[in-house]
Amino acid sequence: MYFENILGGFTMKKIICFILAALLFVSVSGCGGSDDKKTSGNGKTDTGIKSGSESKTGEEDKEKVNENVKWNEDSVEITTDKGKQTIKIKNVSEIPKDYPFEVVPIMENAKIDAGKRTEDINKAVTYEIKYTMDKTAKDVFKHYESLLKGVDKFQKVEADYIYMINGETSKYQIVFSSTPEKKNGKETSIVNIYLYEKSSQSDSNVIVNTNK
Repeated sequence: MYFENILGGFTMKKIICFILAALLFVSVSGCGGSDDKKTSGNGKTDTGIKSGSESKTGEEDKEKVNENVKWNEDSVEITTDKGKQTIKIKNVSEIPKDYPFEVVPIMENAKIDAGKRTEDINKAVTYEIKYTMDKTAKDVFKHYESLLKGVDKFQKVEADYIYMINGETSKYQIVFSSTPEKKNGKETSIVNIYLYEKSSQSDSNVIVNTNK
């Protein structure tokens, strides 16, 4: 979940704050299982992790898409029961094409740093999105707090060096974080979104190959 990027360059005080915040979300670890991973024929460990810009070929691995989203070069157009909304996003091609914007939206003018989609052996999907915003971490947090406050098991952490939200819908467990970063003397923020699809057969989280 890019935690190495969150912790990079932190002082011990910052790391302690992060650990305390993370303890609140220990329930997420309940989704985990075996750390075993498939091994390909060449003996290399296959993590199954692919960036949003990668895809597999063949009918069996046909690309999955979110039919409510129209993809443009620098934006997405999302159709909901409330109408259509166009959101400008930099590096939009990094987002997995079936990412559920209706569960956790991505902010206007976000710059996508990375997007990943994985499946476990039970076909439960995990999405990881990392992006930067020219807004303070607190402002981004308040935006998502307003969006997500109605989800089940809503929890939040506000600390000096990290803001976090945890919750779940009927289909996904959600973890969100925003951390401050300085850019040209101005505070910006790094945003991480983690969605884990619930599975009725969650005995194992063996990662297998998947397309976007």
